[in-house]
Amino acid sequence: MVLSEYCFFFDLDGTLLDLAPTPDDVSVEDGLLAVLQKIAEETDGAVAIVSGRSIEFIDRLLPGHHLTVAGLHGAEIRSHGSTVIFAGDASSAFNKAREKTQHSVKMIADLVFEDKGRAFAVHYRQTPHQEDLVRQLMSDASQIAGPEFELQAGKFVIELKPSASNKGTAIETLMSIEPFKGRRPIAAGDDHTDEAMFQVVNRLNGASVRVGPPNQHFKTSATLMAETPQAFRKWIRKLIE
Repeated sequence: MVLSEYCFFFDLDGTLLDLAPTPDDVSVEDGLLAVLQKIAEETDGAVAIVSGRSIEFIDRLLPGHHLTVAGLHGAEIRSHGSTVIFAGDASSAFNKAREKTQHSVKMIADLVFEDKGRAFAVHYRQTPHQEDLVRQLMSDASQIAGPEFELQAGKFVIELKPSASNKGTAIETLMSIEPFKGRRPIAAGDDHTDEAMFQVVNRLNGASVRVGPPNQHFKTSATLMAETPQAFRKWIRKLIE
C-alpha cells in the first residue's frame, strides 16, 4: 500500500477513541496523535478528523495537532490553518431551543447535555430507558429552532445540528481541494452519522471501514469492518510500520 496515493478521513469517538460514559470522559491513547501525524506526513497532509465534535473541542483533545478537521458533522471545516464555517451564527430561535433543553436536562438524573456552540446534544448512555423522553425533548427543540437545524441520532445520543451539513458533504468539500484532491479516500466511523461519509467514499472508489461488532439490526454501507477501536488503531499503526 503506497500511502501517498490515499487520503484518510477518521471519525473520533468510537473509532479512533474508545467510547466513554460521558462526552468529557474520552481519552486519547498514548502515541495515537504521533501515528496520525506520521500518516499525515507520508500523505502530504491528506488526513482529516471528521467528527460531530466541534473543532474547538478537538483542538483541546489533540493539543498541537496539525490535521485537517471537519467538526459538527461538516458544519465547520479547517484545512491549512484556515477555518471555513458553513453554518452561520446561532439564531435567537436556536439559542432559545438550547437554553430550554439544557434546563430540562438538568431536571432529569443521568442525562448529559453537550453544548457544541452551533449544535447541542443530549446523551442517555447511562440511562438508555430514557430514550423516548430524550427524543421528545429534542423534537420539541427542533420545532423551536426551525428548519435551519435538524435532528441527528447516534449511539445513545440525539443532536440538533445545522441541516445543511453532514459528514458526506464534508468529504465532498475536502475531496475538491488539496491535498485530498485526486487521491483514493479511506474513511472510518462507527455510527449512523458516518453512513453519509461511507456512501461518498464508496462512490469515489474508496474504502469505508465500520468500527464495531456486527449489528444485525443495522445495515451499513461500509465495505470493511474492524471489531473495536483498539483493532482499528492497530491497523492504522501498521500503515506506517
